[in-house]
Amino acid sequence: MIISRTFKIFMLGVAAMTVMATPVFANDRMAGTQGGANRPAPVKTEKPDTEAPKKQDQAQTVKFTPPPTSLPKFSYKVLESYGTLSDPLGTTLGVDMWAGSSRSTIVKEIPNLPTGHTVATMQDMTLRLLLTQADSTFIRADVAPEKGNDLMTLRLQKLLDIGAYKSAMDLYTQIAGEPYHEKLARAGITAMLYNGETGLACLEFRAVQKRMMDNPADMSADDMAWWTAMAPICGAIQARMINPKADDFKIDETALGESKILTQLLSRKDFKLGIGDVEDFAALNGLERSVLAGLRRYDYSRLKLRDVATVDGAVLMIMVEDPTMPARLRAPLMAEALRRGLVHTDRLAALYDDAAIDAGPLGSVAQSWRSIKGAPKATIDATLPGLMNFDARTPAAAYYPFAESLSKASPEGFSGRALDNGLRVMMLAGVAPPERWVKAWNARESVSESRPSESYELGAAMAVLGNNSRLLDIFNSDAAKARFATPESQKDKEILAVFSGLGLENALHNADKSGAYEKLFDLTAPNDYVMPLGGLLEQLGRAAEDQRLGETVLLASVILNDMARAPDKVHPGVIREVLRSLVTVGFKKEAHDLALAVILGLDELK
Repeated sequence: MIISRTFKIFMLGVAAMTVMATPVFANDRMAGTQGGANRPAPVKTEKPDTEAPKKQDQAQTVKFTPPPTSLPKFSYKVLESYGTLSDPLGTTLGVDMWAGSSRSTIVKEIPNLPTGHTVATMQDMTLRLLLTQADSTFIRADVAPEKGNDLMTLRLQKLLDIGAYKSAMDLYTQIAGEPYHEKLARAGITAMLYNGETGLACLEFRAVQKRMMDNPADMSADDMAWWTAMAPICGAIQARMINPKADDFKIDETALGESKILTQLLSRKDFKLGIGDVEDFAALNGLERSVLAGLRRYDYSRLKLRDVATVDGAVLMIMVEDPTMPARLRAPLMAEALRRGLVHTDRLAALYDDAAIDAGPLGSVAQSWRSIKGAPKATIDATLPGLMNFDARTPAAAYYPFAESLSKASPEGFSGRALDNGLRVMMLAGVAPPERWVKAWNARESVSESRPSESYELGAAMAVLGNNSRLLDIFNSDAAKARFATPESQKDKEILAVFSGLGLENALHNADKSGAYEKLFDLTAPNDYVMPLGGLLEQLGRAAEDQRLGETVLLASVILNDMARAPDKVHPGVIREVLRSLVTVGFKKEAHDLALAVILGLDELK
């Protein structure tokens, strides 16, 4: 019977706390663990009789001598097959998702996955790829597994880069035995720190510290510095857990390198690092970020969110998950995380239930949310039209929790911008607008003498959902035919790319326009677009044709990395090829969701 990783660590914690609770922590030997067949009992250290008793208010030094351990036995096959998504009826990509894919391709491209996807659909697919329980024996072994570069380690590292800290910790704790390599152990310990599980992180560190540091050949100088610094860090954390009211500690500063922040953080129980701007995070190294996050020692009282859409995803999720974040900032941060696909709609809805956030920029939205919960239909119908009359200064993601209520409301009370916004919110939130909404919008547009670009965007989005653009009068007008015959704007080209990628190009013009499409999407023509390197598009096409599902998602995500950095520089031909590939491997819903994001969502990034 395999004992879960979490239970093992818990039992180690019981043993460790028993050892630590006895002597005064000035000269404690906080021997980490006793459990495990390969681990001897911790070495007991007697206190010299000549040592004078220390006063409670005297500075204390925390030290630790770890017990020796032997190398764990492990199997790459087992290790790389772990995953938190395994239900075949759920969001898993399938146990055979790597069938036919080469190891060299997978280990090369996982590190290239975007850390800043701002398109929720691609973020979701990337997370599913990294978390799926997949049998690694399906992988074509063109190269052998490399120590510290296995699929489990690479996936954990990428989850941390993305900011998916909870998912990373859940994945790591599935490992039944001890980590075999320092990179794997460090990724797991780091995930625990970011989740505020500092005690658990230090127990894990104590369990593997000796073995990792006894193998310096496996580590770079930076790796060794991390493991060296973690000793006094965990010494202080565990001592503080035993006696939270203890006076300031004297820390071994040499082990912490040149980090004055860590020295102050660990020696002073009241130290907090003030964050006035998100750029302040850039001055911190990875260890400083994780320990500050784990101990909840960031001070956001003076933080000003100037442009939350530009915040790095890993930093965004540090702030989203910090319970000390001021109430006024919690909703804007959560709405941005929702827009990027880093959290689900229910997280923002739960936040709106808290009246403490009403003083923030989304306070009125939260109040509206609470006012319609459990309210009669008449009240809901009367509230929603005014609520949907928001402008571009408020992100559409802030209204995703209202999507289901909108789908049940009558469109008669909505007009102008409110009708457009209601449709946009529903589609971006993953709720298909009812036919009555589509008819109401189509009737309004049919009598319009001139249409802005936004009308064509919404019309194209609804056409994608309906899978037939001829259902909408807007695309049958002479003005539309002339507009899309020679598209000039990037948005019009994106719309054409979407229709071509989903196989709807003939429906758009009610005629065969394949020649015009091929000219528009010629990937070899001179242009100022950012193009994927290394033949990735050709590789994507071959993977899709061969039904290599995991590789198709992997390459599509890597290729669309430029959507986050420069959405107006993504070649429409690239968008088309990615959509075609997703449809080919059976991801039709995901392709439609990505199409909606391209049509409706990319404009928010520009």
